[in-house]
Amino acid sequence: MPAPVPISIPTPRKPLHLLRALLRECTYLPDPAARSIIAQYIIRRFRDYQTPPGILFRPDQNSQWQQRRRRVMATGRQGWSVLVRANHGELRMLEKVLQFTYGRRSKRRRELFVDLVRVEPPSDENALRELRDGQAGPKLESWQRRSSKLEALLASHVKHKPPADTRRPVRRLEPVIGLNTWHRKMPQKRERNIRRKFHADLLARIHAPLPMEEWSRLRDLVTGTTAWEGSVPRRSRVESPSPASSSLLTAEFLGQQLGRERYQIKPREHPHRITARMMRRLWTKIFVECPAMWWDTAENKWCIEWGWSPFEKKPILVTPKGSAQESMFAGVDERGKMQKSGSAEPPQTSSAKRSRSSDEVRAREEQRVVSHLQERDLVRETKDPA
Repeated sequence: MPAPVPISIPTPRKPLHLLRALLRECTYLPDPAARSIIAQYIIRRFRDYQTPPGILFRPDQNSQWQQRRRRVMATGRQGWSVLVRANHGELRMLEKVLQFTYGRRSKRRRELFVDLVRVEPPSDENALRELRDGQAGPKLESWQRRSSKLEALLASHVKHKPPADTRRPVRRLEPVIGLNTWHRKMPQKRERNIRRKFHADLLARIHAPLPMEEWSRLRDLVTGTTAWEGSVPRRSRVESPSPASSSLLTAEFLGQQLGRERYQIKPREHPHRITARMMRRLWTKIFVECPAMWWDTAENKWCIEWGWSPFEKKPILVTPKGSAQESMFAGVDERGKMQKSGSAEPPQTSSAKRSRSSDEVRAREEQRVVSHLQERDLVRETKDPA
């Protein structure tokens, strides 16, 4: 298989050039939700690192500012490289973009967790009185108080068992605290640290629920109810109408002199042609990890629905009667062993075989004892004929 061809794109050197390059690549993303969500995220990040008005920085005298600028520019170029690879059909990069769009990783996931970990305020006076009485004891930290929404989502993780492609599965809701080295009860501070660490690890395993609108839109894309719009065609460069002159002042030469040499992005895998089938596969991989939550007023509880895969179908093996397959496996049990002629008994397990063998040994022993007693009585009758 030939090696993938590198992607040649001009390197963004200045922050303004990098911002334009990032926003330009966002417009070519194949997912309609990713175009707006990632573009808003990029603009917000650039505004956070923007120099406040009225403050004049002197880069030549502030080395810390230079280090910070180099760091954030490197992070921006790395994100720009991810977008370029995703738009050219690299599956891992495209899946990474979709995971960020639908809150399966990074800051988008943490934003969805804000409402999940927030504890509900007391609904009436009785709940407020219970909360006030409970605060009389030791003060509880934020990780010790779980909201009803979080409790319902944790129970759903244990029951549903979503795929562990991006997150480790949730196996239990409380830590197992044993004894210490001296086989005594664990100290309170040590137990508290164990519970805090377990709670942090538990939150890292949870799949954040998507808003109902986004979840419904993703479901329609997965099932094919909403047709994919297709890839956005790239805009072609404006070519000069005049023929190429023999002058040395070409665009490539001037670009190299100005420090804008072309950046060679080496693909890490062979790019794929982005089609509707491939997008449905990627959306399905994200959809099976996305739960949706809503409050049921009739039953007064949280309802959770997980995504599913329309491509997973369990094979159903049907052997018609009188077919060649039935005659081929005639006289063979479920374990693939030949049955004896005239015996239609089901295969016995090892425990059944052990019990049968012990019964046979016991029967033989009883028969031997009976025969011995009969012989003894016969000998006694021959000695005493009266």
